[in-house]
Amino acid sequence: MRQKFNIFERMQILFFDTETTGKSDPVFVEAAWVKIESFSPLVTSSSFNQRYNPGKKNEYGALAIHNIL
Repeated sequence: MRQKFNIFERMQILFFDTETTGKSDPVFVEAAWVKIESFSPLVTSSSFNQRYNPGKKNEYGALAIHNIL
């Protein structure tokens, strides 16, 4: 009998996310990542979160999405 293979048992994933000032000449406002070591049970091994001063105002559309002033 063939053993069922679950890809999530052996997979590590790095989720990376950024927030910017908008679509026109975007500048980073925030960057974050989290490393997932296991899904069952959910185990994270490391993470990072940093906000930056972009030196310019955010566009209204970006403010509506990420709510970072």
